[in-house]
Amino acid sequence: MKITAALCALSALLIPASAMAVTPADGDVFARSTARTYLSDPLPKATLDTLTAAAFSAPTAVNQRSLEFVWVTDKAVMKNLKAASPFASALSTAPAVLVICANLKDTRIEDLVQFDAGAAAEAVLAEAGHLGLHSVPMSLAPVKSRITASQKALGLPADVIPEIMVAVGKVPADAVSGASAFRHNPARIHSNTWKKKNRND
Repeated sequence: MKITAALCALSALLIPASAMAVTPADGDVFARSTARTYLSDPLPKATLDTLTAAAFSAPTAVNQRSLEFVWVTDKAVMKNLKAASPFASALSTAPAVLVICANLKDTRIEDLVQFDAGAAAEAVLAEAGHLGLHSVPMSLAPVKSRITASQKALGLPADVIPEIMVAVGKVPADAVSGASAFRHNPARIHSNTWKKKNRND
């Protein structure tokens, strides 16, 4: 096994980069898949802990680390949270949703908390794919009505702002889901400076 791995690594070095085809990598990001309909099977606490650990591992602006995480598994709370956003249909069936919030008391650069929350959400999406689960992100900020309704549903103080939520779970065999793993598009890649390209989209 070690010899095979070494040969593969050596081959990669010998083959010019231009000759190598871009293909989906065997990594967590490429394992991500989106779904909006889930099985009711609850997720073990250990799974939720792992997903939260992934969220904590994400980078934050100036390392401010001001995010707070709220796991929702209670169906009554989930119903109230679903009412906060018109695009939260996944909460009708999802066994768990992670609400990623910014604690403004601990925030040094408020304009960048959405970047922090987005990075944390992406980490959760990637780890969910790694664990064989489906997931879907749903934005709350910057829409004031969604923020206010979500704060009320979760009992959050005024200075804790819900930014984005991620539903996670297993899906039925016939559920419609999208493997949004590999969307490499050379037409949107530029080197050093902007290059105008002919596109069909």
